[in-house]
Amino acid sequence: MRSPFAIRGIIEGFYGRPWTHEQRRRAIGILGTCGMNTYLLSTKDEPWQRFDWRSALSDEVIAAIGDLVEAGRDASVEVGVSTSPGLTVAYSSPATIDAIIGRYRQLAAVGVSLLGLFLDDIPGTLQHASDRDRYADLCHAHIDLITRVHERLMEELPGSRLLVCPYAYWGFGTEDYITRLGQGLPRTISIMWTGRQICSAYLHSSDARVLAESIGRKPLYWDNYPVNDVAMTGELHIGPFQGRDADLGQWCEGLLANPMSAFESSLLPLRTVFDYLRDPTAYDPQASWDAALTWLLPDPMERAAFRLFARCSLDSCLSQSAAPDLESVLAQAMFDWRMGDADEAAADLLDLVEAIADAVEVLRRPDFSNQALQREIAPWVASFSLVGRCLSALAGHISAPDDPVAQTLLRVRAADLADDRMRFAGDAVQMTMDEIIALLETT
Repeated sequence: MRSPFAIRGIIEGFYGRPWTHEQRRRAIGILGTCGMNTYLLSTKDEPWQRFDWRSALSDEVIAAIGDLVEAGRDASVEVGVSTSPGLTVAYSSPATIDAIIGRYRQLAAVGVSLLGLFLDDIPGTLQHASDRDRYADLCHAHIDLITRVHERLMEELPGSRLLVCPYAYWGFGTEDYITRLGQGLPRTISIMWTGRQICSAYLHSSDARVLAESIGRKPLYWDNYPVNDVAMTGELHIGPFQGRDADLGQWCEGLLANPMSAFESSLLPLRTVFDYLRDPTAYDPQASWDAALTWLLPDPMERAAFRLFARCSLDSCLSQSAAPDLESVLAQAMFDWRMGDADEAAADLLDLVEAIADAVEVLRRPDFSNQALQREIAPWVASFSLVGRCLSALAGHISAPDDPVAQTLLRVRAADLADDRMRFAGDAVQMTMDEIIALLETT
């Protein structure tokens, strides 16, 4: 079946440590195997990406990009590269256009024809006096800059395609800036959009239609899942891709998923993204996730341990429950306890405590098959272990509510969990422990 998404793949557009060259090569190979066709290199913290945009790319960087382009050709994946001048750009200066086109010439020389001009995450005011004198506002400056770059690009590198990430890249799609920008730019320029939010829980085809009407073209979605940068660094986004309409591809130019800096961990949710993009009407999030997990960890014991761990790490914009299995056990145990069956409540909790301890042991084994994945998830495995110890303390207090030692341990574990910087397993365990401690304080 032919995918309805003309552009589909990855945008390496996160803040944090960029992927290594070998990881990028591996990602391109996986993209090709999965029927994807685009890899856009736009990592925020590559120095040449946003900070040194006026300077020529070094021979080393150009050689590395050229190698990625060759890997892309072998995998039938187009490798694109963006530049992001907005932090310091003088929009009205001819030197700005010369610098951007000079960068694009270098990239074209090694086979890059998909070129990004990104104006996201920048100051919302005109910073140079010359720009304030020339332009009515930021949108006016952006239309002028993009148009001049596009004209030069078509003159000097006519086989190129330009895509833009605008200053305002999320919302309802009818806002003044994005409407004016879209109506003011040539229709051959792609415009990126993240949805109603920066990290959108849903992408609806109806929203895509509204945006397309506003900007005079189908949008290209920059999907901020599974990325976990900035305020989300304590979360590990490894759940399945979901909340995207099955007919979204009919109303957009394509979709590029922004992964985490943690490469191996990203592969699990990315495989589900690729399943959706390949055939959205047949896509089943849970079946896709199970298949991706089998692909990532073929060993059944490792896979079972990781599955229990991962089912406690579903906290993201896409999921209403961070740890559905754990929350179900905890809710049942608390119900039994409140109904007077302390033994049954403690037994249920201790069964889960034992399962968590066994899983942690497997995930920490020296012979774990995916050592890179093991290193990436280590901080969250520590949190997983702490959650198990918290549930053990909770079971101990339920079994012996008047025991001062059990009460003290419960308070200590609750404090440990509150101090944990990793966002793991949601709030259910913390809230339950805090509730019981509050009851102790009032009795």
